[in-house]
Amino acid sequence: EYVSIADSGHSDFEFGSNDFSFGCWVKRTSAGINTDEWFMARGDATSWDAPWGLHFFPGNNQISVRTNIGGTPHETTGPAITDLNWHHVIAVRDTSAGKVRLYVDGAQVATTDVAGAVSNPVRPLLLGALPLGGGASGSSLNGTLDEFAFWSRAVSPEEVGALWNGGDGKKISDFQGPAIQLEYAVAGLSADDKVMVFTDGELLPSTFGPHTVYV
Repeated sequence: EYVSIADSGHSDFEFGSNDFSFGCWVKRTSAGINTDEWFMARGDATSWDAPWGLHFFPGNNQISVRTNIGGTPHETTGPAITDLNWHHVIAVRDTSAGKVRLYVDGAQVATTDVAGAVSNPVRPLLLGALPLGGGASGSSLNGTLDEFAFWSRAVSPEEVGALWNGGDGKKISDFQGPAIQLEYAVAGLSADDKVMVFTDGELLPSTFGPHTVYV
C-alpha cells in the first residue's frame, strides 16, 4: 500500500536551493528487514531521475535521506533500525550551514555537506514506496507510517526534540502554517479501505481513514 500525491500544482515539494524539512513516524515489520524499503520518495528510479526521500538500505538496514543535487544523489546515512518499534525520523536541509541533517528519535545521527539546488523531477510523491516511472512503484515499505510532514524551512533541533517528545510524540499541527489542498491516489487498498489526509491539523474534504500527511 502507498499514497501517491500528484505532481501537478504542488510547488511545496519543489525545494530547489531553499531550506526544507520532512519526516514522519515509521514502524517496520519483520518482512521488511534486510530489504530495500522506501517510505517516502519523489522521482523515477528507472530513468535515473534520481529520487529524493527516506529509505532503509538493503542488507545493513541503515536509515538514510537521499537528496539529488545536479543529477548526483547524496546519501545522509544514520544507524541501522532492525527492531519493530516506532521511530521518529526527520530530514532537514540547512542551506546557511551547507548541511543536510538526519534526526532519529529526537537526536541528530548524521550530516552531509550539500550545496546546490535539489532536483525537482516532474513525478508524483509516493509515501510508502519508490516511484519506478510509468505509474509503477517498488521497494515498498513493510510497515506503518504516521504524521508525515513537510516544511519549507529548516526545522530546529528543539522542534525535532519536541516532536519526538521522549517517544510520546506531539501534535505536528503545532508547527504548521496555512493548510493546502492535496490531490492523492491510493494503491493497494481494497474498496473498504480509506485514507485520511490532514494539513495543519485540518481534515481535508471527502477523505477518511488512518493515514495523516501534513504540509
